[in-house]
Formats: sequence, structure tokens, C-alpha cells
Amino acid sequence: PNNIMALSNSGAYGFRRSLRFCLGVFFGFLIIMSACAIAGSWLFSAVPKIEPILRWAGAGYILLLAWLIYRDQGQANGPGASGPSGILTGIMLQLVNVKVIIYGLTALSVFVLPYHDQPRVLALFVLALSLVGLAGTTAWAAFGSLIQKVFTTRRRLVNAVLAASLAACAVSTLLGA
Repeated sequence: PNNIMALSNSGAYGFRRSLRFCLGVFFGFLIIMSACAIAGSWLFSAVPKIEPILRWAGAGYILLLAWLIYRDQGQANGPGASGPSGILTGIMLQLVNVKVIIYGLTALSVFVLPYHDQPRVLALFVLALSLVGLAGTTAWAAFGSLIQKVFTTRRRLVNAVLAASLAACAVSTLLGA
């Protein structure tokens, strides 16, 4: 969902205006990666209890985003326009994004926590993993900006495809794929 939202924001509002959402994704990554690093062992035992709740919350939020993209009329500069998604939306998306949580748990538990437990080293890995997320989201925003003409001339079709992609992400989240 990060990439689709970044693509949609930059396509509708331009690359520079979509960077706030990308920064929100980065800060959300920092929060999730920090939580995974700090509470890794506790989360490993609690994941079976937490996972269904996160799965449903994440799918619900992704479906809400899909609906908002689908309904968008493309009046970015018109009255009542909400503008691109901001930092808070990017952060909140990460807090319910099961794939980011699994990414953090997997990367840290397999590649970091067995070998390092010093806070400074863990902080560097948290930052590195978060920067990878920022790089990916920003790349999708740049792509959206490059194909902005398609967004403006075929807005309904593009919005329907993006909304369907987000809905597919929500379904795959619920099915555990």
C-alpha cells in the first residue's frame, strides 16, 4: 500500500508534494523497526495473538485508502480539495501494515538480533531498514510524477486500477498470502 499511495499522490499532486507522505512512511518505518528491535523476543511469542488483529486492522485501513482513491475526482486545486496524503497518513499506514511488521521481525530476527544486541548497533540497523523503505516509497513517488500525464488524462481508470490494487493487498493480507 505504501507504493501505491506514493504513486497515486505524486501522480495527482506532483513529486514534491508527495514527499510528505514518503516522510511519514519513513517515520512509520522507524517506529515499527524500533519496536521490532526493542521488543523482538516478546513479539515473537505474542505474534500468534496479535497477528489476526493486525491483519484485520491493516486490511480495513487499506480498504479505506482504496475507497478514497477510487472516489477521488482529481480536483487537486479545486475547492474542498484535501491535497496529497501527509506525514500522519504515512505513519498510520505503517502502524497497521502487517507486511512492514513482518519485514521488521524477519530482517531483525534473522540478520541482526542473533548477532548484535548493543543499542547503538540496533539503532543503525533500524535506520538502515527504514531508509530502505523510504527509498522504495520515494522511487514509486518519482515514477508517479513521471507518468503524471496519464494520471490527469485517464484519472478514473488509473484510480480504479490503484484502488483495485489496494483492495487486492487487503485481500492478500486477510488470506495470509
